Amino acid sequence: MHIKLLMVVLLLSCSKANHPTTKTAAELLTQKTWKLVSHGYDENANGKIEGWEDNLVTCETDNTYEFYVEGTGRYRDNELFCQGTIEQQFTWQFINNESGLDFLYANVIIKKLDEQTLIFMQDATDGQPAPYIITLAH
Repeated sequence: MHIKLLMVVLLLSCSKANHPTTKTAAELLTQKTWKLVSHGYDENANGKIEGWEDNLVTCETDNTYEFYVEGTGRYRDNELFCQGTIEQQFTWQFINNESGLDFLYANVIIKKLDEQTLIFMQDATDGQPAPYIITLAH
């Protein structure tokens, strides 16, 4: 009897290990603080920011974004302070079936959201030369 019970427990634990749970977009967005990695216009239209397109300056390299479950968040310009606001509260919500965010006064398209990376883009509008892409990471 004990052997049969042990076999059932082992089988159940193995099946759980082989099928990890997938996190929702909200869980991925809100699980950790995001750090600014790059931002700029995608001038060559390849869907990513290359070195020559990156507008990130030294004082932005420690800037962080926190998204909270209830739809609020906080931006921080940390120790390497740039001009302007040191800390800003914001609201956010998913739009278009979680393929975009209404975030910091703009609607953006989510290009990638996983355990380590958040890439979002604002389409070229109102005279912008190209889509603007922002990359955040943990």
